[in-house]
Amino acid sequence: MDHRNMDDFATRVTFARAWNTHAPEGERICNDSLALAFLSPEHQAAATTSQGRQTLEASWNDLERSLIAYVAVRTRVMDMFFAQALGAGMEQIVILGAGFDSRGYRLVSGTDRITVFEVDQPHMQENKKAALSQALGELPEHVRYVPVDFAAHDLGRELAKAGYSSTAATACILEGVSFFLAPDLADRVFGFLARAGGAGSMAAFDYVSSRILDKTSQEPFADLFIQYLAAMGEPYRFGLAPESLATFAGEQGLTLSANRSALQWRDHYSEYGGARLNPPGFFHIAQTLRT
Repeated sequence: MDHRNMDDFATRVTFARAWNTHAPEGERICNDSLALAFLSPEHQAAATTSQGRQTLEASWNDLERSLIAYVAVRTRVMDMFFAQALGAGMEQIVILGAGFDSRGYRLVSGTDRITVFEVDQPHMQENKKAALSQALGELPEHVRYVPVDFAAHDLGRELAKAGYSSTAATACILEGVSFFLAPDLADRVFGFLARAGGAGSMAAFDYVSSRILDKTSQEPFADLFIQYLAAMGEPYRFGLAPESLATFAGEQGLTLSANRSALQWRDHYSEYGGARLNPPGFFHIAQTLRT
């Protein structure tokens, strides 16, 4: 993924979080209070003002609405996982491909004893730190930035340089990343998840059904979505079969603790809203435990 496309995707994801955060009841399922800090004034207005929202929503097709819905649902799932990790006494949280993820700032309280490692491309981190410095005044000490190119660097080694412990209780988040990885690179990243931290460590990741890649998916928007990504220069490269994910996790030394489609996760967290959201059924989010 080249830098320009990566920046564009990070901004699109952040806009989706901001959009849903300011959505009316029945559509709102996530609450990212910092998303606007990473957006331009034009994007902020589009996400928050009545005129901006009406104009933009009228221009969307059903696929675009579905993708916005998926990001919103995924944000809720990963927020809850992050909170669960804090409650379970994890000592460190590693966010792989962090982009404009803001959990280390909006979900960590002053009493939490946690170190958050954000892993991403160097230039992305510089952009993020500049926006956060303006929004927060100063960067929190518990967040450490680890500049990494998955294809060029040893992930464990670079994290260790930043103070990461390979034996501490650890939670890892891999969000919006796996499907863009070449299969050999995906093997390395999932290998890291399998080795991260000591017994009881946790991981959460989203993935796309492998039926998308072999073009056998019957889910709405499947073919259209692949064409959409290809047109943007970012084809999907890696997928997993939901029905055999437990076996995949077991081969990595992990126990699968949750594995649901985006639609199922929406219903699982229905108490938080989002009943009218319709995310694509070919996206899934899984959680694992290291035993």
